[in-house]
Amino acid sequence: MFYEFLDADEKCQKLLARLLQRKHMWRRTSKIGYPDIAHDISPVLLALRDKGYIEDATSLKDLGIVLRLLSPYELKTLAQVFKLKTSGQGKGSLADSLLDHCSKQQPVLFGSRKTSLQQLVLKRYEASRILETELIQATAEKKWDKAKQLFYDIEKLAKSTDALERQERDQLLAPFLRHFSMCGVYTRCRCLGVDVLQRLKEHRHAIKVLQDLLDQKLYCQSRRGHWWDRLALNLEVHLGKPNEALKVLHEALDDPSISPAARHALVTRANRLAVKMPKGVSPTLESLLKLEKFDTLPQVNPRLPV
Repeated sequence: MFYEFLDADEKCQKLLARLLQRKHMWRRTSKIGYPDIAHDISPVLLALRDKGYIEDATSLKDLGIVLRLLSPYELKTLAQVFKLKTSGQGKGSLADSLLDHCSKQQPVLFGSRKTSLQQLVLKRYEASRILETELIQATAEKKWDKAKQLFYDIEKLAKSTDALERQERDQLLAPFLRHFSMCGVYTRCRCLGVDVLQRLKEHRHAIKVLQDLLDQKLYCQSRRGHWWDRLALNLEVHLGKPNEALKVLHEALDDPSISPAARHALVTRANRLAVKMPKGVSPTLESLLKLEKFDTLPQVNPRLPV
């Protein structure tokens, strides 16, 4: 293993050396920050895990440790899911209450403690649904500052190591089942977060989120056409970059997963923009637009969300 360490990536070597100097205990990725090694430490941690130097959440079997790793906000949300008292409760008290509650539940698989941990995973999915509901409610009530804060909280959860690991497992699920996963909920929230950012005139941030959504191919794929359209709109109208918008539209029309209706909207936007900027249209895009002729709006059959 020593020679493997010498052959490892420099970032992996530096991070492992730092971790070995700290107390041996479970830590959340958000609590591990070494900007001099990497601004985003998650990929380096995953590389160390793959090499066997560190363990991830799949090796964590103690429910008490899991609960104490959660933030006060996450503990409170979980306690609300279990309908436990939360007012006036500190982090330690909430963790103890949850642990006591889980220990009293009727076991499903031979009374194993692992079952309680599996139940907790399901409850974390339910907790993500609560966050989604709160975000939807905040936007419906036009409480944009509250909605923005909820979105930022969800962004952190969506980029956590736990979420990245669950994405690996979700690849084994059928597309329609991913809609009912924790990361699927986070993706829907990020999609709604784009609307929040646009309302608050934070168009550059909205563009970054849209690009992240389009970079992933697991969740909410039926919305890709909408994401492409919003990205082109933000670039053209709000950032004043019509040439980049045309490039985005060209890339969008090469995306085989967009629906016929979304394709119609993208072609319409591309044609309108091409009239304004004929010199910005590449020959390939021009040829593509000539082939895209819709006499009527395409009919779309209803389908399950993915």
